[in-house]
Amino acid sequence: MITPASMAQMNGSGNKIVVVDMRGRHDRITSEAVCSLALTNEMTFDQMMAIYDSEDKNTDYYIEIRNKNGSLAEACGNGMRCVAEWLYIREQRTSFIFDTAGGMICTQRLPNGMISVDMGNPRWNWQDIPLAVEIKDTNHVALQCGLLVDASLVSMGNPHAIFIVENSVADYNLEDYGPQLECDPMFPKGANISIVRVTSRDSVDLRTWERGVGLTDACGTAACASVVATCRRLLTKRQVLVTLPGGKLYISWKKNNHVIMTGPTQYECSGLFNLITGNHIPHRLAKG
Repeated sequence: MITPASMAQMNGSGNKIVVVDMRGRHDRITSEAVCSLALTNEMTFDQMMAIYDSEDKNTDYYIEIRNKNGSLAEACGNGMRCVAEWLYIREQRTSFIFDTAGGMICTQRLPNGMISVDMGNPRWNWQDIPLAVEIKDTNHVALQCGLLVDASLVSMGNPHAIFIVENSVADYNLEDYGPQLECDPMFPKGANISIVRVTSRDSVDLRTWERGVGLTDACGTAACASVVATCRRLLTKRQVLVTLPGGKLYISWKKNNHVIMTGPTQYECSGLFNLITGNHIPHRLAKG
């Protein structure tokens, strides 16, 4: 008999996250369970973050990230912030080092309650994104779909195609463009598709079609990738306020090449989760 795991529903700037406590366990969450949970009305989410004991003595925990369609993801910045806050509530620690499929991630809880995540170095070499064919200038790629024609390609541990537009980001039917571009043959692992409007030297608006998720209110790695893309095109400074449909994120591309993402989290409710079937039992509201 499978013992249910504790879970919590949270969000980071509108990015809907489910955190599952797998500490001390060796069983795994099935893709079918993730998909089943995603179909319920009570537990809508974009990503599931499963916290496992780490095999690497230099990190605190290993985080397995799954999109709501059951697919594995390499990175989720907003999800990492939610994990850090979930662990802070239980361990009263303000900093953590996590191991993920996309690399090592460090988090810090600030005195104002916001969580900062060191997302590491952006990569734009075609092999690192990765792309199916060699492209020397990944800052300007002819990737046309409707009104979107010129992409800046960046990896933040996961692949991103950023389209910088002049009109409001709400004027573009991203729900029409996203599915096609996500699965473009250029991206062997798929891609996150974003449209960005630069509103000043230190602010941008962002909407994202997230790989394996669809339209999302917030995507932390896309916010990071958008700032890298606009900086590479000399349109913004290296510290930028990113406004997303679900909230705001503060992105800083440091001189050491690391991208730091800072923003709020919200703890919504908790319950139990069956790792095989996806059945869940919500058992209480939680504010913190």
